[in-house]
Amino acid sequence: MSTATVAPLRVVVPLPDERVEVRGAAWLETTDRGLLPHRLPAWTRAQFPDRFVALCDEQPAGLRLRLRTAATRLRLDVDVLRVAVGPQPPGAPQPFDVVVDGVLVEQPDGWGVAAGAGVVELEPHHGTTVERPGPTSSVDLALVPTALRAGARAGAGTAGLADADLDGRPVVARVDGLPRGVGLDPTPGRTGLDGSGAAGLDGSGAAGLDGSGAAGLDGSSGVVRDVEVWLPYGEVVRLVALHADAPVLAPSRTRGRRWVHHGSSISHGAAADRPTGTWPVVAARATGLDLVNLGMSGNAVLDPFVARTLRDAPADVISVKLGINVVNHDAMRLRAFVPAVHGFLDTIREGHPTTPLVVVSPLLCPLVEDTPGPTFIDPASPPGAPVFATRGRPEDVADGRLTLRVIRAALAEVVASRRAAGDGALHLVDGLDLYGDADWDALPMADLLHPDAPAQRLVGERFADVLRGLLGYAGGASRA
Repeated sequence: MSTATVAPLRVVVPLPDERVEVRGAAWLETTDRGLLPHRLPAWTRAQFPDRFVALCDEQPAGLRLRLRTAATRLRLDVDVLRVAVGPQPPGAPQPFDVVVDGVLVEQPDGWGVAAGAGVVELEPHHGTTVERPGPTSSVDLALVPTALRAGARAGAGTAGLADADLDGRPVVARVDGLPRGVGLDPTPGRTGLDGSGAAGLDGSGAAGLDGSGAAGLDGSSGVVRDVEVWLPYGEVVRLVALHADAPVLAPSRTRGRRWVHHGSSISHGAAADRPTGTWPVVAARATGLDLVNLGMSGNAVLDPFVARTLRDAPADVISVKLGINVVNHDAMRLRAFVPAVHGFLDTIREGHPTTPLVVVSPLLCPLVEDTPGPTFIDPASPPGAPVFATRGRPEDVADGRLTLRVIRAALAEVVASRRAAGDGALHLVDGLDLYGDADWDALPMADLLHPDAPAQRLVGERFADVLRGLLGYAGGASRA
């Protein structure tokens, strides 16, 4: 069904509103084009070196809207800017992901994307941007799994949920075959994530899609569910309003322990196919952690304002993935890099003296394993398919210029020395254990710099095991 055939929704929530939480954001800026979430605190803007950093701050990697509703669909009015990195054209539209009671809901064709958008043109070498705004766009979001709708339309014994169900009519009471126990709360007899008695999908007697109980908030049969809308990691998204076909309630209390992560474009999400497919989100959902993602494309270069942000952030575990951007910018020599890493970690430890802190060295990247940067997009790359190259030479390492191999050795020495000095809560993860030679052979990087979507998921699954080990629990995997 095309979005053009979808009727208006009767519940409208202008943003900001206390019923809709923007989780993972440091602060929200009111602009004339909508509510702009920021991932770095407002005070850091005075210390940004250029607009490249500002653009990363405004891209909502890891940010999600949280609410509770019995609605079967939502519509989000947004003002979107898609990024064009010279000399390449803007990227393809990125999806908005919907997670209902921990379960990712695949969207019908034409749903889950902003049809209209403006462009922000980035010149990465000088860090300049030019914005060309577009129209406000509406993103339609289904909260009912496509498979259930398709089964109903095929006459597979599922009552209701026909084509009209997405044009404003209520969902019927019974959906045969819906599995029990798909809620996130493992406690028997409790139905909401906060134990407040809210209806759930765990079959405990609350109203549900299996027809077992009471009516939803709008008087129709249904269930009040926990909903997350994950925003595109690489588009600037200003939030205007949320529409729903049932009332919207404030979200449940977040119960997961908080994980704060900082890294490069790979942590930001580059080359992932969806916001829940970036490796930090994969790892967070697999372990039930509450993610704050400070991945900053091209800008993980040991900036002191980032270290102070990590120092001041509430966190149960912190990770920093360091090295690739230092090489890509040719930002430091070995003499400066080692003390800068110590200073970065010292600042974090001022606010988190005993919090588990993980230093992650670079993933494999043959382009700069033994050859220094700077790296750049090869001007000969075909439109829409950038390939990176480097201007460095292997012999430059003798002059102190950095490669990934040099950086891994330096980070290992830094962590070992600090652990020997008494910081037993500091840990090192070798990036080659997350993505190494065998992974390159099986899942090579198309642009020679960023892991593609399957590799992003692989890294997230492997890092989930790291997090489970650090926090000493098995974790509750969210359903994909």
